[in-house]
Amino acid sequence: MCVPMAAAALALTAASSAFGVGSTIMNAQSQGAAASYQAAVARNNAIIADNNATYARQAGAVQEAQQRQKTAGFLGSMRTAQASNGFDVNSGSNTDLQAGAAAVGETDALTTRSNTARQVLGYETQSSNFTGQAGAFDAQGTNAGIAGGFGALGSVIGGASAFTNQKWQFDQKGVKY
Repeated sequence: MCVPMAAAALALTAASSAFGVGSTIMNAQSQGAAASYQAAVARNNAIIADNNATYARQAGAVQEAQQRQKTAGFLGSMRTAQASNGFDVNSGSNTDLQAGAAAVGETDALTTRSNTARQVLGYETQSSNFTGQAGAFDAQGTNAGIAGGFGALGSVIGGASAFTNQKWQFDQKGVKY
């Protein structure tokens, strides 16, 4: 082999190693950036879920209060109807009817509270899940950087080994470079 060809072969081996290192590092940076972006999206989703839980809690409290007001209005109408028909609203079966209507109204209010609590729990669970995802994506980004470093080191070692092996073969054959 002539001198320019041997020198070119060694140069190409070194260049291949350098490109391998660069490619590995760029790939790791790209994966790390993608993971960081996904972590930020997950954090934003957690914030939205927390806000939804707050809004649901507030809306549920309003609905519960409205249900109690509706029940109070109904009880007032019931007492008025009983009184206008000449019944004693404070005794006998009339008080039983009022108590039953009040119990139904309170059950409706407590059902609203229970439904609100389930809805809030759903949003809080979403928030927790999104926060966990963000942590996983952060770890993925960190691991991409570490893996990129090891991959680059492997490319350097592999390239150095290939360069040294090729040089040794040229030396064994007496090729000048």
